[in-house]
Amino acid sequence: MAWMAGDGGAAGTLCRQAIELFTAAGRTHPAARVSARLGEVERASGRLEEAMAMMRAALEVLAGDEPDEDLAALTAQLGRFEVFGGALDEGAAHLEQALPVAEALGLPEVLSEALATKAALLQFRGRVHESEALTTHALAIALEHDLASTALRAYGNLAYVLCTRDRYKEAIEQLERGLVLARKVGSRLWELALVDTMVDALVILGRWDEAADWVARMPEPQADTPG
Repeated sequence: MAWMAGDGGAAGTLCRQAIELFTAAGRTHPAARVSARLGEVERASGRLEEAMAMMRAALEVLAGDEPDEDLAALTAQLGRFEVFGGALDEGAAHLEQALPVAEALGLPEVLSEALATKAALLQFRGRVHESEALTTHALAIALEHDLASTALRAYGNLAYVLCTRDRYKEAIEQLERGLVLARKVGSRLWELALVDTMVDALVILGRWDEAADWVARMPEPQADTPG
């Protein structure tokens, strides 16, 4: 809740407390799952390398264990950070660890998140049609299972893909849908990110008054926007 409200400091503190409690109880898998959540907070605070180091350490602890939801969530998140950090091959390898487990165990959140990251990876490699298809499917999974945060990420990613293909009107439609959801669930973090993309798209289309109106209504950021 703190993270969705944009309070990265409180979110980080709570995640660390949860990891300490799980670790003290010998529950390494839940601790690893929270490490994936904390990694997102750390990354948004500009500590990407620290976040990845923490998550790789957690992954080493689980090495050799039976793959489960916690392991899948951790590898999907680590793969995401590696992809956006430019380590595409390493990220692809971790995504290929997460996706089969997510499929086999029926984990829609992990599946949607990993597919969205794989779509971004394809976008970086110039395979834009595949990227759009995977992002669209990631969004459909998130919406089908009422995964608000995951859906918001997919809305933002899909809008970005559409913008790169000069399909700004379609991107705006996706952003509008995403903003309705962001406000419904109270995610100021994603509301800010989606509004920022909306303004860019409107400016490119020459819709200056609408862009200015969105800027005037833009919520104040309390943490860096997600990527």
